[in-house]
Amino acid sequence: MAAIRPGVCVSGPFWPEPVRILQAEVRGELLRLVAVGAKSQRYYGECWLRPEEQEKLTPVLPAGPTFSGQAEALFLGVEAHRIRLAHQFDPLHALHVSLIDPLPHQIDAVYFHMLPQARLRFLLADDPGAGKTIMAGLLLKELKYRGLVERVLLVVPGHLRDQWLRELREKFGESFLAVDRGLLRSAYGQNPWREFPQVLTSMDFAKQDDVLQTLADVEWDLVIVDEAHKLAAYRYGEQTKKTQRYRLGEALARNARMLLFLTATPHRGDPENFRLLLALLDPDLFATAEVVEEAVRRGENPLVLRRLKEDLKTIEGIPLFPPRRVHTVVFRLSPEEREFYWALTRYVRDAYNRALDEDRRNVQFALLLLQRRLASSLYAARKSLERRRDRLQRLLEKGELLRERGEVDEEELEDLPEAERWEQEEELLAKLTAARTLEDLRAEIATLDDLIRRGRELERAGVETKVNELRQLLANLAQRHPNEKLVVFTESRDTLEYLAAQLRRWGFSVTTLHGGMNLEERIRAEAEFRERTQILVSTEAGGEGARPPPGPKPARGVPPAPAGGGVGHGHFPLLVLGCAEARAGRQRRPPAPGRPHPRDPRGRRGRHPGKARGLPPLPAPPRPPLLLLHRAIAEAEEVVEEAAIREEIRKVVEKRVGTESPILEREVWPSLPEKVAERQDRHVLVVLAPELPHGSEKTEEFVNTLFAQAGSGYRVFPGALLVLAPDREEFLALRQRVRRLLALREVQRTRASELSEEDKERLVKDLRYAENDVVDLVPRVWRHLALWGGARGVEWIPLAPYARAGLTLASLVVEHLRSANRLSETLAPEVLLRYVPLQEGRAYREVWEGFLRNPGMPIVAERAVREAVLKGVKAGLFGLRVDDKVYFGREVPAAHLDEAELIPAELAASLVGKREEAIAKPPAPPPAPGPEKGSPPKPQIRRKYQLVVKVPSDRLSDFVRGVILPLQRATDEVELEIHVRAKREEGIPEDVVEHKVRETLRQLPVEVREDRLE
Repeated sequence: MAAIRPGVCVSGPFWPEPVRILQAEVRGELLRLVAVGAKSQRYYGECWLRPEEQEKLTPVLPAGPTFSGQAEALFLGVEAHRIRLAHQFDPLHALHVSLIDPLPHQIDAVYFHMLPQARLRFLLADDPGAGKTIMAGLLLKELKYRGLVERVLLVVPGHLRDQWLRELREKFGESFLAVDRGLLRSAYGQNPWREFPQVLTSMDFAKQDDVLQTLADVEWDLVIVDEAHKLAAYRYGEQTKKTQRYRLGEALARNARMLLFLTATPHRGDPENFRLLLALLDPDLFATAEVVEEAVRRGENPLVLRRLKEDLKTIEGIPLFPPRRVHTVVFRLSPEEREFYWALTRYVRDAYNRALDEDRRNVQFALLLLQRRLASSLYAARKSLERRRDRLQRLLEKGELLRERGEVDEEELEDLPEAERWEQEEELLAKLTAARTLEDLRAEIATLDDLIRRGRELERAGVETKVNELRQLLANLAQRHPNEKLVVFTESRDTLEYLAAQLRRWGFSVTTLHGGMNLEERIRAEAEFRERTQILVSTEAGGEGARPPPGPKPARGVPPAPAGGGVGHGHFPLLVLGCAEARAGRQRRPPAPGRPHPRDPRGRRGRHPGKARGLPPLPAPPRPPLLLLHRAIAEAEEVVEEAAIREEIRKVVEKRVGTESPILEREVWPSLPEKVAERQDRHVLVVLAPELPHGSEKTEEFVNTLFAQAGSGYRVFPGALLVLAPDREEFLALRQRVRRLLALREVQRTRASELSEEDKERLVKDLRYAENDVVDLVPRVWRHLALWGGARGVEWIPLAPYARAGLTLASLVVEHLRSANRLSETLAPEVLLRYVPLQEGRAYREVWEGFLRNPGMPIVAERAVREAVLKGVKAGLFGLRVDDKVYFGREVPAAHLDEAELIPAELAASLVGKREEAIAKPPAPPPAPGPEKGSPPKPQIRRKYQLVVKVPSDRLSDFVRGVILPLQRATDEVELEIHVRAKREEGIPEDVVEHKVRETLRQLPVEVREDRLE
């Protein structure tokens, strides 16, 4: 058996499978083998074989190649190895696997300046439009192919986040996880910076102290920072002031093996600021600002590469950026517009001066925003004034003055995504006021009412010069360039919607683009403008991420550049609009708020514009001829704004949510999961906004986050949440009905005098029908219910079988829960014990919270649980322990329930028995002697207390807190007999009495002795 040696595979009856010999040793006639299974790798140990047994061993020869494998799999494997090693043979490999058309300066920067560095620490400072995102993507791909980076962090301004995500995914196939506050909160017990290899985040989010702490100890192979000049520090004498962004840069520089800064404005005119920025890349290279300037002058700065637009050319030597031709349209405001402008300026200046005296910077900033709205359009100014008036009116009704908290960081506000910036600006503009007293607030509201009235009259008169000039300019361009596309940039979304409606009325095909759109909507808008429409009306978001064909990005407060402002953008005519007033060929600049103007609106010197008196009234518009109703409605529908539609739908939904059940609180249209208020003792019905329809990924993410946050300390019980999502198709029908409703209201408000008597009657009927129709559609739209199913996750339940006219959303949900046996408005004590078994004892609050926490339990009101506990104690099913008192088999004072503990019946019976033995009556003691002479009399025991008072309506909460609650805690029973007299000069709304007061009285166990509405 010379062939049997270590490493040989043999088979035989001694093992259940072929084995591989580990040891082979001959001892006399015996053969000692140690083997391991060839397939199972099982160790079989020693085996001693006699000569006759050795003959039963059969060598197992290794099988030769059969070439029977999958050819495609072999090809893919070989191709994978080839691609992995391709960079060793192709020095520009990333160019060939990316969807880009590279330019010479981009290749030069990546392959001749950045890649040759062994430890990349670099500042790329090319002019805007050079394609720094493309260069960063090429660098990332080349480093990944070389196996040099795995963990990558992108830090960008918030408003450029979508642009980076889209460019890297579409052009380079690289996906990044966007980390924000919501993700950081949902990653309980985890650090998302460490869990994910490719992360993108906002600079102003990452700089926050709590976020920076989670980021400071995470290491990265490559960190790319866009708009890196915002990582600013300043030197004053011997002291260096570091901003929060600079401290973020220091943390990134410590933990990044490779660091790339991108900016178009690296210097900012401050040499020391520039040196401190370079110190983040290499703190030891430049000791002083003079050394930096000398290195720049000699072209010996190894950290910085900067090319100007004039130096950038194509491979054929053609300049990338053609000459710009800017034509400014100068126009003169009409007298009516000037009066309105100066009236608004007086209001802004007076309020600004008051805020300046009190050093209230947020109010000053809000007032400047208001005047900027007027520079955009009359419509934007009027809408902003209306929103401000409505918010201040609500403050006045509450009797409070809202003070700002903290200071607005204007630079940080500018870096926010456009939609978030609009939201914060509107919040500042609508609620902050310089009024010191409620009387000042009332006077300010009266001023706003007057300004709104003037603005409406100007809009109806059609005297807005800018719009008229726009129409004339478009007509001229259409004659000279009939097939060209145009872009109109504006800052305000209100102006965008107004201009789009006007352009459609003039016969143009229009596409709109703004920061409120998500990435998919922006892409669709681009395609629509490129393929079908003639005019694009865009806010500055048109230059951020969406990249429409003309593609210039306007700066805030500066007219946008003409076409060709960026690499790869098409050369289309671009229309730039600005507000100017010309007098004798010169533009007059409006006065800065807080400073008197040298001339008043009529040109008199030495008078403050706010002191002008006797402004001439606006001329009344001529009476139009009678028009047909359907034409008036059609014209009104064309100018209905999306914001008005959304606001009307919100009002209808809030009205239709209803409060039929005392179980449900309501939360309508939360913008973020964090906006849903925490209620530890109630169920919350969350009604989602139209942009979160059922079936969309965004909605699923929103709802999952909503339930996932339960238990994190923010929201406690997932089982206490019920979520309604709208149906996408049904909402489109509702939106169209609301558009018609608003058009009917506008016709009735502004054009009823132009209608015939027959059309007036028809208008009233159509309006009544439209209002009822909109209300009835709401339950058909919000008919997708999400509940928490415990281990099963989120359960979606269709409510279509229950949706019908006259039903509120709360009652729609309640009907389904009743039919599915998931709702119990009454609870038997036996059922309570089945769901909440008692072993040793459980606090009452734990019992109630168990019904909120566990989705397997029925949805009940706390009143039902309270009554079940009281009945169970009286019936002897369990006992109740309050401090040293035990209740069992008898009535329990309801006031003691909140601090009580439920205990098993056996324990309660034993405790009650011991207590009765302890307090058994002893023999009657002798009568006590009378009081000694001069001793104080024994206090008399008072068993009842009655009180009749008249409480002011604004002190009811104090009366309940200071009188009712102490009596309820100190006594066994408190009974209230309440007389309510409510009056209002304008009349009490019947729906308040019928749908709120009387419905609540029906649900409470009260005896109604008088109920009438006069």
